[in-house]
Amino acid sequence: TAVSIPAVSAGTDAREGRAAHPLAAASAEQLGISLNTHRATPLTNVTLANGDVLVGFDCENEVQLHALARRHPGVRVLLLGDLAGNGGTLDAEVRDPWGTSEAATMQTFQRIRGLLDALRSQLQSQPSASE
Repeated sequence: TAVSIPAVSAGTDAREGRAAHPLAAASAEQLGISLNTHRATPLTNVTLANGDVLVGFDCENEVQLHALARRHPGVRVLLLGDLAGNGGTLDAEVRDPWGTSEAATMQTFQRIRGLLDALRSQLQSQPSASE
C-alpha cells in the first residue's frame, strides 16, 4: 500500500504569488496535473523541521539549500537528478525549461515526474522518524 508523503513546492528564487508559466501549466495538464491554482512560494516562507528533505533541481539550488539546511538540524538536501543514477553532477541537473519550446518543456516535465516517482520510492523505503 502506498504511503502518503506530504510535500510543499517552494523556490529559492520564487516570486511570491506568481502563477505557473502557460507552457508549464499545459505540460503538467497533459500529465494529469493541474497547476491552475498553483502560485509560487518562496522557500523562506516554509517552516522546516527535523526529517524534512529539501530537493534541488540544479547545482545552484543545491548550494542554496545546503546553506539553509545548515541552520535547521535534521534537514537533508538532495539533487533530484541524482536519483537517475547517471553519475555526473551536470547530468543530474534538471534545467528550467523557461524560454524553450513546448516539446522541451514537456520533456522536462516527464523527466521530473520520473524522478519524483524515484524519490517517492526511496522515501517510502526509509524508516520514518517515528519508527
